[in-house]
Amino acid sequence: MCTISVAYDEAFSFYYQDNFDALREARAELLFFSPIHDEVMPKCDGLYLGGGYPELYGRELSENVSMRESIRSAVTSHLPTIAECGGFMYLQQRIRMPDENDQVYELAGVFPGEVYQTPRARRFGYLTIEASADSMLFKAGERVPVHEYHHWDCTDCGDALTASKVNGKSWRFGFVSDFLYAGFPHLHFGGETPLAKRFVEAMSS
Repeated sequence: MCTISVAYDEAFSFYYQDNFDALREARAELLFFSPIHDEVMPKCDGLYLGGGYPELYGRELSENVSMRESIRSAVTSHLPTIAECGGFMYLQQRIRMPDENDQVYELAGVFPGEVYQTPRARRFGYLTIEASADSMLFKAGERVPVHEYHHWDCTDCGDALTASKVNGKSWRFGFVSDFLYAGFPHLHFGGETPLAKRFVEAMSS
C-alpha cells in the first residue's frame, strides 16, 4: 500500500469524493494535511494538491515557509504529484493580490509563473484534454473529460496538453511528466481512463 499526502484546509477543499474513493480502491492511504497550519507535508509516496481558494490565504500560505520549501523539494525531487487549479496556483512562484498595495506573496516556486486575478471567469466549463505524449496519467492521443472554473490566471500555464471545448475553442496548458500532472482543469477519476490506478502505479515505479 502507498501513501498520498492530500492538502486539505481552508485554502484547499475542492475535491471529488469519487477521487478519494478511487485512490483507496487502488490501495492508497490518504494522509490529509494543511499547507496553512502544518510545518511540513507528511512523509509519503505521492502528493495531491486539489482545488480551493488559495487566493484568500495568500499571506498565510506564503508565511509558512517551511511548508512551501517542503512541497517544493518534494515536487522537484520527482515525487508523483497531482496539482489542479488551486493546487496548481500554489506551485507557482508568486501571487499578486488585487488590493490597493498590489501586494505580492511568494508561493512554492516549482513553476516560474505569477498568479493574478482576472475580471471574469476564465476558460469556464466542461472540456476535453488530449495528450500528445505519454506521461504519469495520460497516454499519447488519449482524450479525457475535465472541468475548469476559476477567476484567477497565471503568467505561465504550461503547454504540455491541449484543451478543447465543444464550441471549437482550444488552447495549450499544463505541465506533465512521468511523475507530474499540474494544470487548472479538475480531473475526475471515475471515467474510462484509469487515472487513480496510474497515479498509484507511478509511486511504485
